[in-house]
Amino acid sequence: MMIMRLLFTSLFIIGHGLCLADDLPGNQKKTGRLTVQQAAELVAKANASNGKQSQLDLKWLTSIDRDVARELSYYKGQRILLDGLTSISKEVANELTTQRPGWYYWPDTKIPQKGISLDGLTSITKEVARELAKCTGDLNLNYVKSMDSGVARELAKFQGSFLNIQKLESIAPEDMNILKDGLRRPGSENSYRSMMPYKLKDGTRLKKWNGKTIEYRKDGSKIREIDYKYGGVILRMEWDEAGNLVKEETYPVHKPWGVEVDEQYKSPDWLSKIQLSGSYRLRGKGFASLVTPEGNFWLEEGRSASGYKLIELDLSKSSPSALIQKGDQQAWVGLRLGMPVEMTDLDKENPDYDLTFDNERFAPERKHPYDDLTFREGANKERIAYAKDEDEPFTGVGVSPKRKGSLGWESRFLNGKLHGKKTLFYNDGSILSEEPYLNGKLHGRSIGLSSVAAGRLNWEKQHINGKQISDKVYFRSGSVRIATSFKGGKPVLKSTWDKDGNLIESETY
Repeated sequence: MMIMRLLFTSLFIIGHGLCLADDLPGNQKKTGRLTVQQAAELVAKANASNGKQSQLDLKWLTSIDRDVARELSYYKGQRILLDGLTSISKEVANELTTQRPGWYYWPDTKIPQKGISLDGLTSITKEVARELAKCTGDLNLNYVKSMDSGVARELAKFQGSFLNIQKLESIAPEDMNILKDGLRRPGSENSYRSMMPYKLKDGTRLKKWNGKTIEYRKDGSKIREIDYKYGGVILRMEWDEAGNLVKEETYPVHKPWGVEVDEQYKSPDWLSKIQLSGSYRLRGKGFASLVTPEGNFWLEEGRSASGYKLIELDLSKSSPSALIQKGDQQAWVGLRLGMPVEMTDLDKENPDYDLTFDNERFAPERKHPYDDLTFREGANKERIAYAKDEDEPFTGVGVSPKRKGSLGWESRFLNGKLHGKKTLFYNDGSILSEEPYLNGKLHGRSIGLSSVAAGRLNWEKQHINGKQISDKVYFRSGSVRIATSFKGGKPVLKSTWDKDGNLIESETY
């Protein structure tokens, strides 16, 4: 399979220079149209290349009828470029996707792999989408701006290798769920047979799985909040500049087809129906006010009411949170303007650790070319380094020079495992990045430094025994641009600031 993909990629690259964009029968001038005879002659000439021409470049075409489309469908190459078309009929789409013999086939099948590029289209109908979904190769619809329910449901049946919709701006949450289900690779959460936009015009993240995103104004007030569950939107709220809630839309939880949802990451169904409206602590006891479908009431820490029990109250942060139990399920609820959020207490997950161990304490004197080190699998399937022709695991510094002779990087080893600093250098010898290791695992503070301003941080990360706990990216001014917190090695909270230090977005996972 991999060999076939590499072959297709190579042929695609070669084919870029082997198109017929300028070759019309009889040296005729391009008029934006083709007759049936011209189309047949173009295809015959391309097919005579016996595979050397992998695509047919007809981007100059501005209109096409059914008969011309039928002739073009006999082209045996990998794709036809028709980006000059601004509209297309269902009949033309049907002819273009009719399966005919080709040079490239899906492995172990008789199905030809033929793609179509239609990047001149900004919209399509349900009927056209139904025909284009029969395309067996790559289908480019990058400039289609919006999809209604009918179009989304038809494209969810797409049979080809890859659907490109990178400029999509608008689609209803329910329709996006259906489209993603159809394009999702089996068993995967966020891997699709599609190149989608990162974010829609309304702020929806198309590849976000769980959690939420909140956008802020410079004064700290909210603009928008979007909650996600299993890759779909379940709640959308928007506020005006005066702080008034002007939109609140809820959507049913959509459990994606073909994906096993890990129970430990499921939030209780009741969590979205309760709200923490107040809290305080008196004589060491915590009290929380809850808004629930069963009524509004105060709970004392360790006590129950109406089926809810306050397990713990956390007032250590700027936004209080309460650990609530209902039945055999527990969840953190945060004090919010609107619906509640699940809170993660990073202090409980990551108590104080010593991240300042002495990276140089064994001070190995021996230096050895990194390229001459070999790696074998250890008892715990970790990589163990050995110097060439030696049986004992390597202890020392592996060094790797750059082409011009300066040092590229150096890595410290103890008993064959990375231990101490791994340092990368710029051409002038200044430090590009440093990563500390403890017994083969990242442990401590890693940094990336600027090449133009000595000592200026580009980024920094913290790890504990191989698991990441934080990640920061900086502006050139030195202020934080993005900060991400992790729990169990997975991101739980991401905050983004502008250059003036204003929080503009927060995202939970």
